Amino acid sequence: MIGAPGGEYPGRLANFSGRGAGLLLGKSLSPGTLVKVEWDQTLVLGEVSFCRRSGEEYYVGLQLKHALYHTDELAALARRLSGEDASARRSTPSLAGPTRW
Repeated sequence: MIGAPGGEYPGRLANFSGRGAGLLLGKSLSPGTLVKVEWDQTLVLGEVSFCRRSGEEYYVGLQLKHALYHTDELAALARRLSGEDASARRSTPSLAGPTRW
């Protein structure tokens, strides 16, 4: 959750489109909550549009606001543009495992 201390929750991406996403989480989120979702080399910002119980988890529907793809390449480009020696650091570490909040 954006701006919430300790607001990082593991989850699973259930579906994804250009305008929205569905997440399965172990925690309920209120509609209107702003969130950042990261997986592989993708980062999306969105707003919770609904949340409903789905068995032992919660299905959270997101309306996407912004998305960045290939974040490792973007980080390398930013370092080159700022004059930082790209050989001194590897690209931004990728996230391993489940979707992170």
